Amino acid sequence: MHEVKLEDSLAYKRPDLVKEWDFDKNGDLTPLNVTYGSGKKAWWVCEKGHEWKAQINSRFQKSGCPHCLKKRATNETSLAKNYPELAKEWHPTKNSYKPEDYRCRSHQKVWWKCKHGHEWEARIYSRVDGRNCPICNLGKQTSFPEQVIYFYLKQYFPDAINRYKDKEHPYELDIFIPSLKLGIEYDGDAYHKDLTKDITKNLYFKEKMIDLVRIREKKCPILTDNNSVIYILPDKKETTLIEALKYIFCFINKKYNPSLDLCVNKILFDISNDRVQIYEQLDRGKYENSIEVINPELIKEWHPTKNGSIKPSGISPYSNKILWWKCEKGHEWQSLVGNRTQGNGCPYCAGQKVCDDNCLETLKPELAKEWHPTKNEKLTTKQVTCGTNKKVWWLCEKGHEWKASVYTRSKNIGCPQCSGRDASPENNLLSKNPLLASQWHPTKNKNAPDKYTKSSGKKVWWLCEKGHEWEASIDNRRGGRGCPYCSGKRVNIENCLATLKPELAKEWHPTKNGDITPYKVTSGSNKKVWWLGKCGHEWDAFIGNRVKGRGCPYCSGNKVNAENCLATIRPELIEEWHPTKNGDITPYKVTSGTNRKVWWLCSNGHEWETGIVHRKNGSACPICVRKKTKD
Repeated sequence: MHEVKLEDSLAYKRPDLVKEWDFDKNGDLTPLNVTYGSGKKAWWVCEKGHEWKAQINSRFQKSGCPHCLKKRATNETSLAKNYPELAKEWHPTKNSYKPEDYRCRSHQKVWWKCKHGHEWEARIYSRVDGRNCPICNLGKQTSFPEQVIYFYLKQYFPDAINRYKDKEHPYELDIFIPSLKLGIEYDGDAYHKDLTKDITKNLYFKEKMIDLVRIREKKCPILTDNNSVIYILPDKKETTLIEALKYIFCFINKKYNPSLDLCVNKILFDISNDRVQIYEQLDRGKYENSIEVINPELIKEWHPTKNGSIKPSGISPYSNKILWWKCEKGHEWQSLVGNRTQGNGCPYCAGQKVCDDNCLETLKPELAKEWHPTKNEKLTTKQVTCGTNKKVWWLCEKGHEWKASVYTRSKNIGCPQCSGRDASPENNLLSKNPLLASQWHPTKNKNAPDKYTKSSGKKVWWLCEKGHEWEASIDNRRGGRGCPYCSGKRVNIENCLATLKPELAKEWHPTKNGDITPYKVTSGSNKKVWWLGKCGHEWDAFIGNRVKGRGCPYCSGNKVNAENCLATIRPELIEEWHPTKNGDITPYKVTSGTNRKVWWLCSNGHEWETGIVHRKNGSACPICVRKKTKD
């Protein structure tokens, strides 16, 4: 492991995360020898005891515990609400939280206690998927993939044994063919995390002269002891399992019995069709809390013939088995038992699958008449529901062709050409607005104006009579918007301030406007920029206002500076400025021409309020004036 500088380590950058570092599960990896930006995945445990795996850099960027954050269960999504029977097996003392606090698909490992008092730890989602007490299941542990392999091998090797136990040792083989002295193991990643057991088992059966083929799931640790033949499954799809079956048969063909001449390509591996028979190989004991007990209403839809000898009394309500069902309308379909328990109903009644009584042909016969007869390949109106979002071709009575989803058509949305949404020979920009179409750019557009309606939102290129080019949507042009250059909304060399108002452009401030120049703005712009007058004053003002004739605000007395303030223009009035009643306003902060009213104090102690401009123009203390008049 390469050395990590202290200042780059996770411990240095985020000491708070050290508290959540799982030192047991991360082994030699510590917050001191990983960088804060590492993409490695590490184990974490929050203060509430939740465990999870996440990339170090994502934790550094403030990601928190997924169980404590948005993935926390609500009343509607909790295990207690959706799987009350499972919640009964929640260990009463060994868990920090209750079934109400977790979602059904949570990966959190918690403690369970079955009705027989057995205690064990398992992830919540695995219980939802049908995994029960491992102690109760001792001696009958199996998996669907294992049963698939056994099912097809048994057809060609009648002596094949499932769950074969050696008499001299408690080792068990998933499948054993005595005539070939061949054992086959299906290694699921959930139960094959310890290589020691697999290596010991391989060695034992090698000494017994029994060959061993292991079909291992991808997440199992790599086995390299050379005492077994190994086939790695890239994923858990049924099609992948079929490839593994072909591998087993080819191996048998080549090594044991070439005279059998098993043509692997001629063997029909049809798991979907054989599913019920494969399930029948599994344990058919009764469950005390079977689907028959827990959900008797659901049993009314149990298919009477297609599930073989499998009975509802032997099926857990949370099973991941895919079985046959039949609703009151006679629809037949396959579905996971667990999904049915959670409320999933008939896919045909819900419009999720198509049949004769819910197809477009049946429910919307008038709409079905507009189904395009040639452009939908082999798809027909009997093969789609009214609710499908699949886009297909249509043909209206006027001969217009278009593509639209079946769902939108079923909502009474008709032919886009007849309704004016799409262009047609009778309804297009060229025919409806030839004057506007005359400004259509001759080279920059993919299509001609007759391919669009006058209300289209499509952005296209235009060319005005003065040669200006611009892009705008058709419906905007229809609203009366013309050339943006001619109207002064966009700038070019013809309409810029420098061209139209060269004298004004001379007052453009040379340093305070950044990259903006008189060549980059129009004379009608409402942009505020800086100016530098011949008078030497600097000020900011809207370009449009300057064009309208507004000059220097200091020279006009609209803004105050040291040159035009009252103190400079009429210094004698400073003596009569009221010292306390004008707040922060002083003679240096107002112009002599302002109408603003302020307080004054004459040499005789009289106080009065009047506009500054009146004082500038010669008005004096009104009390003193009245006294002089009386005298």
